[in-house]
Amino acid sequence: MKIAMFMQRLSVRGIRQVKYLSKLEHNIFVFTNRFPSCLSNVTLPVRSRIHFIGPSRSIAFQSSQFAIQSFFSALKNLEIDIIQIFNDPSQRVSVLIAFLEKISGIPVVVDMTEHIVEGCISRRRGKFKVYEEKIYELLLYKLAKKIFILSELKKETLPHDFQRKSVYIPNAADTDLFERRDLEDKSSEIKTKVDADYILFYEEPIVGEQIERIKLMLNSFMLLKAKSSAKIKLLLVGRDDISFRNLIRKKHMEKLVYLAGEIGYDQIPAYVKAADIGLAPYPKNLLLDLGLGNKVFDYWCASKPVVITPVKTMALITRQYNAGIAVQENAQSMANGILKLIEDPSYAKELGNNGRRLVEDFFNWNVQARRIVEAYKECLMSQ
Repeated sequence: MKIAMFMQRLSVRGIRQVKYLSKLEHNIFVFTNRFPSCLSNVTLPVRSRIHFIGPSRSIAFQSSQFAIQSFFSALKNLEIDIIQIFNDPSQRVSVLIAFLEKISGIPVVVDMTEHIVEGCISRRRGKFKVYEEKIYELLLYKLAKKIFILSELKKETLPHDFQRKSVYIPNAADTDLFERRDLEDKSSEIKTKVDADYILFYEEPIVGEQIERIKLMLNSFMLLKAKSSAKIKLLLVGRDDISFRNLIRKKHMEKLVYLAGEIGYDQIPAYVKAADIGLAPYPKNLLLDLGLGNKVFDYWCASKPVVITPVKTMALITRQYNAGIAVQENAQSMANGILKLIEDPSYAKELGNNGRRLVEDFFNWNVQARRIVEAYKECLMSQ
């Protein structure tokens, strides 16, 4: 099968789909105009089946014009079976591509990775912007043969006709990354560098509004240090800025926080495996209530227990499968949750193992790629 994937910016979810669909012997043509630096050197298993069509990886185009032009011209020459659109923040472009089915007869699938309307509401971008994006979203639902959604809760918000088109394809773990032979040696090196009895892990760019999430962790960490004599450190992975480093100095936490900086996508598993507990301090809002974060599945893939704030979908899965502790969005609650795992290592191990089983059974991209292919086949049969 030949699959054309249009994504204005390459995402972790996107690269994982490309990687695992190619393992199933499908040819993927990826049309994109942005390659984030952390994804620039991703190891892909079957490069002969993956074709990137777009500008140089080192160039970030401000306009999506290049990607659209290359997409339209390439479709004339490639015998594409399925078009998949990743619903990036500029929904107008996605709608434009979706109209291709009317012209070419090629089935179009929309991956609703970005909950645009909910994001607008959560960030208060104004009524007009919300209405505008809602119209684009409804057009995409109308034009698509299938809609990939991140959570069952999102499905419940859709009109009945659109629910029948929707397929639950959650975010999931990249299990191949956690099976590399050199992983144990690398994680041991990281443990030695961090030098702590317990390592708490968090991965995210530490800039802008993300710093508010980090403040919650830092405040809970200070409470934790007052209650426990263990040598505990916070291992942070991601790009940071001077304002965050000033915050660390202001709180006198230079020796308690290990900043690894921005690392390549393939390196993340070694850092996760080096940790004892994975942190997921998501702020509670409509956008995140309906989503599923990649990092939590990576924690579970490495058999790490999770401490997560009560965003609906992720906290529900965590509680339902007993794979971590859901806490309130305040420093005291988070500190208590972490302390419970530190004081009871057998309980922490049980939660981590439950998470690992959850990943093995369903939340991995080997399983999700096969489910995606089944959805493609249904589209082709209905043509």
